[in-house]
Amino acid sequence: GGGAATIEVETLFKPTSNLRPIFAGSAATGEGRDAMYSAEQVRAALGAYCTREELFTTEGSERELKLDQQLASQLYGKKEPQAAGDTEAEDRLLERLMGKLTVHSRVVRTFGAQREESLRKGRLEPILVTAEDRHKGRKFTTKVTGLEAFGIVPNSLASDLKSKLSMGASVGKDLAKSKHDDSMEVALQGNVINEVVDFLRKEYGVPTKHIKTQSRCK
Repeated sequence: GGGAATIEVETLFKPTSNLRPIFAGSAATGEGRDAMYSAEQVRAALGAYCTREELFTTEGSERELKLDQQLASQLYGKKEPQAAGDTEAEDRLLERLMGKLTVHSRVVRTFGAQREESLRKGRLEPILVTAEDRHKGRKFTTKVTGLEAFGIVPNSLASDLKSKLSMGASVGKDLAKSKHDDSMEVALQGNVINEVVDFLRKEYGVPTKHIKTQSRCK
């Protein structure tokens, strides 16, 4: 159910085994092979590695460094001109490193004294709230999809909307997904985009940036 819930979404980055030496000894979420890093932690790890290996050639906000064998071979392809001993800007190297890491999304959902955490590969798609004109302006339906990634149970949301906003709500399979995907959609009577968005924000603690709206009404 709802209540004073909060949802926090964090993007984490996981290095492949050949990139782990760059992250040795750096602060991480998780340990060993499961270690993941926030964008700030990736920056700190790269800075610490370059300091440890004495690669920096300039100081200040736009530092430059000399590539060592590890950085040159792991972050640049064989056909690229960069080689060990070449100079590179720290920011460009960081951008290159970020592009080689696997993206994961961690969702932490807190409601009352309970705390749920889930981790999934890839960036999180926002919850989609769509209003459709079903019958030439006389019958509107509002659909809500993408709830599961945020730890929200579609049936719970439907019953909350029924009891707290007196909306007619039903739950069915999200037909936009493949047949192997069990994602569900909540369908509501009427064009109630604003009410649903408000409810998701206030009752479920979904950050506004993770809700996308779409109106297909004439």
